[in-house]
Amino acid sequence: MGIMYQPAATGLSQWGRCTSQPILFYGRDPKVGLTSQPKHIVTTKPSEKNGHPCPKPLYVMEWLVTRASVEGETILDPFMGSGTTLVACQKLGRKGIGIELDESYFDIACRRVDEATRQPDMFVSDKPAEPTQEGLGI
Repeated sequence: MGIMYQPAATGLSQWGRCTSQPILFYGRDPKVGLTSQPKHIVTTKPSEKNGHPCPKPLYVMEWLVTRASVEGETILDPFMGSGTTLVACQKLGRKGIGIELDESYFDIACRRVDEATRQPDMFVSDKPAEPTQEGLGI
């Protein structure tokens, strides 16, 4: 379990203002023995306004995806929201799976991932695979 600290957060919870958000990591640490222990990250840059009440800063999710996985692995975001984690995955060449119950946020996430796919990073030589929408099989 990790925490993302946002000193100027404006979100509310039943306990008042939220300045931190929990992050759940699952599986073994892919960086054990390769780097030192992860350092905490404090977000000081504002998040992009994208229609979601609690957007995450892209640079934080890029750091988190890089820290929690190695190239070729798949990241699962069970609370996708506006899709910032999947945008980070797209930019970093990782596979990403997102789950979102709210259709309006799902649409925002799809648009953002599509935009990230269309804007390749000029410093990355290999283009990430095109995103696909999987069926639920219901």
